[in-house]
Amino acid sequence: MREARRIFQEHSIQTTCIHFDIFNGQAALVRLDSIEDNDVNWVTRQQMEGQSVFSIDQNYFRWRFLDPVPSLEETEGI
Repeated sequence: MREARRIFQEHSIQTTCIHFDIFNGQAALVRLDSIEDNDVNWVTRQQMEGQSVFSIDQNYFRWRFLDPVPSLEETEGI
C-alpha cells in the first residue's frame, strides 16, 4: 500500500485491488493508494495455513456476481 500511495503521489495513478470472493458470490474493489498505514487490519486465517491477510470491510463489496458488472463510473466512489 505504501508503493500504491507513492505512485499516486508522484504520478497521480490510482491503484485498485479487486478481490473476488467466490464462496460468497461477490467482489470487493479497494483503492490501495488511499489506505493509511494505521488503517490496515491484518488477520491470521487458519484456513489459509496461518497466513496473514488483509481484512476487507463489507462496505467494499460492491458487486454481487448475479448482478451486471458495474461500469467504471459506478466504481468511482471507491
